[in-house]
Amino acid sequence: MANEHSFEHKMDRLQEIVSLLEQGKVSLADSVKLYKEGLDLTTKCKEELEKAKHEVKILQNDSLENFDSDIDHSYNNASSEEDTPF
Repeated sequence: MANEHSFEHKMDRLQEIVSLLEQGKVSLADSVKLYKEGLDLTTKCKEELEKAKHEVKILQNDSLENFDSDIDHSYNNASSEEDTPF
C-alpha cells in the first residue's frame, strides 16, 4: 500500500475530491470540507514539486560543471587545415 503521505497518494486523493465535487452529489457542508482539503493537498503538492525542481536544478548544475571540466579542449589547438582529411 502506498504511503499516505506520499506525493502520489496526495494526488490520488486530490483527484478523488475533484471527482466528488464534479458529481454534485455531496452536501454543501461536505463540499466546503472537501474543497478545503483539496486546497491543503494542492499547497502540499506544489511545495513538494518545487522542492524536487530545486533538487534537480542543483543536480543538473553539478553535472554540467563536472561535464564541462572533463571535456578535452586540446582538439581546438592541435588541428590544422592540412591535418583535416576532407
